[in-house]
Amino acid sequence: MFELRAVDVAISDDMLRCLDALRWGRADLHTLVPDGDRRLQAVIARWGLRWPVGD
Repeated sequence: MFELRAVDVAISDDMLRCLDALRWGRADLHTLVPDGDRRLQAVIARWGLRWPVGD
């Protein structure tokens, strides 16, 4: 939170919007990270996890 004071107002507003979207479940964290879906899939594979499949 300290960094919010050190960046431009528009950037800090965007950062707060991202935090708020995560807070209220309107966005998944991996969608806010560049190439986040691929990176998340790589972590899942590296950890030997399986992606949930719907019933």
